[in-house]
Amino acid sequence: MLDVLMYLFDHFMESESGWHPVHDQLIQELEQAGFPGKDIRHALDWIDGLDSYGQQAMLGSSVALNSVRIFNGYEQQRLDTESRGMLVFLEQEGVLDPAIREMVMDRLMAFDGSLDVEHVKWAALLVLCSIPGQEAALAWMEDMVFEGRELLMQ
Repeated sequence: MLDVLMYLFDHFMESESGWHPVHDQLIQELEQAGFPGKDIRHALDWIDGLDSYGQQAMLGSSVALNSVRIFNGYEQQRLDTESRGMLVFLEQEGVLDPAIREMVMDRLMAFDGSLDVEHVKWAALLVLCSIPGQEAALAWMEDMVFEGRELLMQ
């Protein structure tokens, strides 16, 4: 599913229609690109979840700015130490605020299977794309994802 999301980002985020081209045309294009139907459906569901979560978050977040994120047992099973460290790092660097971090966590938990740092980077990038006013954080994440910026996380 991550491959489908990456393809969508590359082909639709720069366009005026953004995430919302006509679904039938989008499905057809993704199938022609060789993606399995199951992955296409999961990716579109993932984006729909992002849209609905984003609308809720814009109504107001109950996450305090000085909150500390404690990962529950399920999250610890799904996210290895490096992935959790990446989330903490992104928040400490000011790329994610607590509310956006929770959106990223929600979207990470929507992935099937095991998760790694690449999932965290892409989830953060895609979440930031969906939120108006996050241009600086989005540019920072794009640099990290596409330029392969080496970061020292301590």
